[in-house]
Amino acid sequence: MAFLDGKFEIDGKKSFLSGGEVVETLPPYKLLSVFCCEEELKKAFAEKILDTGIKGLDRLNGRQFNNKLDEHCSNINRKCMSGKYEFTPYAEVLQLKGRGKPPRVIGIPTVRDRLVLNQLKIILSHIFPECVPKVRANTLIHKISREIKHIEESGNSSSTKIFGCDIQKFYDEIDRGILLKTLQKRISSPKLLKLIESAICTPTVPRNYRKRDIALYKAPKGIPQGLAISNILAAIYLLEFDAEINQQKIHFYRYVDDILIFGEDSLVDAAKALVETRLSALGLKTHPVGSGKSHLGQLTEEFAYLGYCFHIPLITVRPATQERFLLSIVGKFSDYIHNKKTRLEHLKFLDVAKLKEIFLLELNERITGAICEKRRYGWISYFSEITDLELLKKMDRLIAAFFKRLDDFDNTPPPNLKKITRAYYEMRYSPMDGYIHNYDIFTTTEQKMKFLIERGRLDPSKSSYSEDEIQGIFDAYKARILAELEPDDGTIYW
Repeated sequence: MAFLDGKFEIDGKKSFLSGGEVVETLPPYKLLSVFCCEEELKKAFAEKILDTGIKGLDRLNGRQFNNKLDEHCSNINRKCMSGKYEFTPYAEVLQLKGRGKPPRVIGIPTVRDRLVLNQLKIILSHIFPECVPKVRANTLIHKISREIKHIEESGNSSSTKIFGCDIQKFYDEIDRGILLKTLQKRISSPKLLKLIESAICTPTVPRNYRKRDIALYKAPKGIPQGLAISNILAAIYLLEFDAEINQQKIHFYRYVDDILIFGEDSLVDAAKALVETRLSALGLKTHPVGSGKSHLGQLTEEFAYLGYCFHIPLITVRPATQERFLLSIVGKFSDYIHNKKTRLEHLKFLDVAKLKEIFLLELNERITGAICEKRRYGWISYFSEITDLELLKKMDRLIAAFFKRLDDFDNTPPPNLKKITRAYYEMRYSPMDGYIHNYDIFTTTEQKMKFLIERGRLDPSKSSYSEDEIQGIFDAYKARILAELEPDDGTIYW
């Protein structure tokens, strides 16, 4: 295999890379050799991983890994092509889901493994292109609302039934044997299959685990959440299920583990039975109707899907989701009140005026959301399809009222406090015009340093920060802020 200026020549046949994608379809074993060659590994690392500050069990960030990039990429290529690559256990991060609910376990790979998983994702995307997510949640809600409106206008609302459910412990219950058999239908390369199997069988462990206890964390089924390949593998697992349900004469939507079906009464009843039967064959099951996570009734009744609440013609947000967002806002106020004294004592370059400025900047970002790598983050971004504008006005009033607790602001909301009502319109129609904070505008070290000083992360009197230090602090701060926002899964295309 030869590589030159973005072109691969394999067995005398040229295949061109464009934007990270192979234009010409290649067999799976060729894809492995293409995307795990040293040149492509280095290219992917520079584009996707270099500036990330997230650390796995090896405690290396992208910049530190870059110090020995040539050696790392050579080893990755050699081990992947020999079938001997092994993943390091993923570092456990617990993601809270709300009161009374067990946390979601997210796996954080090492930088080396993240690079391999990124390449595996690209390879799987070429082999299973129909399993690459093409529709984001907002787009799906938009389509559903339009189809429901059409049913209303045709006068068929009273004869239309709706069934909504979610799959219990979806990722944790995936049968690896069934998944691998599905993969084998298109992948004949033993090395590629072994690499994928190794990725999904690698356990997720606490950062302080003892190696001799590794067996305690190994699970007989499921795929880890948080990996680059997790979502596409989940889609592949349900590929045949989706195809069969889509053949029924009903409206069918599935977004990861959330399913929604509506149509004529008898057809929906039959589709519900088929869904339960086919999922059972895959080792999966839905929550029973009446449990609060499954619904069966007429279209005229209230129902929920993907955090939205439909009470036609109104589309709003589930009360529990509203409460969770407002509690995150309250948390910002509590943090300011209770930690102000400590911050002033430990960060001598800050004063009350500066703390107020930082608090308002971060609060505004929590209200409006943010943009990073053309990806939209934030509560209002995700719920931009609601029609309940009175809810947004109510939330603006509540957020403004929280300032009654802050003596530093004279118990009054400041004039530059941003509004969720305006953020709703800006995120829908002009997200790049400046009202929504955009991390993509910070491209130089000087810009990042100025931003970090503004946010109180660097001492402005100190001039000895290295470029790597600034990048590391910027990445860590950005990652923390974005993690606190509920991410939309959409990408802005221009």
